[in-house]
Amino acid sequence: MIPIDRPLVITDTETTGLSPIRNRLIEIGATRIVDGEEPISFSQLIDPGESIPYRITRLTGITSSMVIGCPDASVVIRQFEKFLGDGILVAHNLSFDRGFLNAERERLGLGAMQNPGLCTVRLARRLLPGLRSKSLGSLAKFFRIEDYGRHRAFRDVEITLEVLKRLLSIAFREHSVESLDELLEMQTRTYARINPFSKHIVQIRRDILPDIPGCPGVYQMQDGRGHVLYVGKAKNLSKRVRSYFNAIEAHTPRIRQLVSKVRTVEWTRTATELEALLLEARMIRDLDPSFNRAQRKTIPRPFLRIAMGHKYPKITANVFPKDDGAEYYGPL
Repeated sequence: MIPIDRPLVITDTETTGLSPIRNRLIEIGATRIVDGEEPISFSQLIDPGESIPYRITRLTGITSSMVIGCPDASVVIRQFEKFLGDGILVAHNLSFDRGFLNAERERLGLGAMQNPGLCTVRLARRLLPGLRSKSLGSLAKFFRIEDYGRHRAFRDVEITLEVLKRLLSIAFREHSVESLDELLEMQTRTYARINPFSKHIVQIRRDILPDIPGCPGVYQMQDGRGHVLYVGKAKNLSKRVRSYFNAIEAHTPRIRQLVSKVRTVEWTRTATELEALLLEARMIRDLDPSFNRAQRKTIPRPFLRIAMGHKYPKITANVFPKDDGAEYYGPL
């Protein structure tokens, strides 16, 4: 996992409108996290000095009466500046929150914040290109995060933090990102797109995909020199292999890279899914395909092996199943 060796300050703001020039802050919520320390929270309503529009009340639940007696931005902005410290400012659609925070700072003569920023929208665009909407609600649904109580600043902070954790995991597993500096750089990086009408993809769709049977088996993806790039198993070979060459931009960057290198596909039929599982394990062990290696960033998950040829069946754990008459269950 990517070490959080610098403070990340996950932040959300609620405002009286969409313009940092014409509208004002009414709430700031934030959580500061760093490895080895307990998270610290910040949550404060703000008196904007004007009535809160009805549409904003409907969206956030914050009424004009709720902010009467609350500190104004001149107080809260300085409190938040102290809370932020030298941390990295993190937000979903960072430009919106930073824009309002800086507008309030400029009214106070403080100047714009100089802290580095991390935007979870930008990260999601690069890590989940196939997900149509990158809104906080859509990401919460995608990651199965409960999003009740949204549009209050601190609840949105809690959801953004959970989304960030998932994105950090994807960045580490699929892109080998190992530091916050690399993550900050990734959010502005462009990624190569694959032309779905590239000559090799058209050829595979035309000459290979129609011949792949719809039965259990194992498939090999090879490059132009016959090197095996990837070995996989499938309950339905045809359906599984076709999925790689359809809606290519919806795949992860790792899969798009694989598809860009594939020039031919070979397959072996099996009678059952279990036989396909055993054959896949042997082929990966023997062929050591490069894209299977890239996939193995975690400790291999073992299978439970039950040797049935004994009076008292012996139970052991094996990383690779074998066709040895025993029963295998897993991976665990």
